[in-house]
Amino acid sequence: MKLNLTSFLDKKNYCLPIGRTNISLKDSDVENARINLYRDRDAFFVNGILCYASAIQSVNTNNYSWAFINSYYSVFFFCKVLISNWDYGIYYIGTTPYFIKVAKGESFTKESGNSHQLVFKKFIELFKHEAFIGEIENINNIDWFNHKREEINYRLSPMPDPSPPVPLYKYCNDIRKWIVRYMNDSIYSFDESHCYMAFPVYMMSYIIQYLYDNKKNEFISEELLIHLRKNIADANGPIDSIIKKIADLRL
Repeated sequence: MKLNLTSFLDKKNYCLPIGRTNISLKDSDVENARINLYRDRDAFFVNGILCYASAIQSVNTNNYSWAFINSYYSVFFFCKVLISNWDYGIYYIGTTPYFIKVAKGESFTKESGNSHQLVFKKFIELFKHEAFIGEIENINNIDWFNHKREEINYRLSPMPDPSPPVPLYKYCNDIRKWIVRYMNDSIYSFDESHCYMAFPVYMMSYIIQYLYDNKKNEFISEELLIHLRKNIADANGPIDSIIKKIADLRL
């Protein structure tokens, strides 16, 4: 299933001339393009939450490597949320990506790289002066996440589970206590021993507070909340400090 923005631009036949020449978004299409971009943004947000819920469940079952990988995907989707909220979209023609500012007079720019590389590149460019960007072990935190995910996916043989991949884990299995701390103190987002569970929470909290202030997300349903209450949880039940924030976004 295509993204809403992609479907809209395909319907308007932008895929035909872009590959041959520089072309701008038509002024008459800007409003509807932005509506579709924001629908994608809201779907990306749900994807990020679901990935983080999977990370929590992986921690609960000592699958630490997959917890990191799921957290990485959570960061990936939250980056897409914030890029979209600044009215930028990525439009693929075949396998070639084009970057577009959804505004009057803006042109499609041909890009390269796989989807993750491009999203992280654009996120760093757009937010390099914002609080999301910092350093972990002397490198950009976004690049650090990407390098660690590749290490776990491709270079660890075997994965260290059920032992934690030190120094990536110092939680003593009290994930509930730590998540509450992460929501209230961003310093953990740039600590290599905590960031893979802390940074997604920091991004999520920011998105909820500033992006959805006085707004709702159409994809937050009761069915989704039931699922999240089962998965954003530990042996003592749902971690309500997160669940309540998400529940408040329901239409």
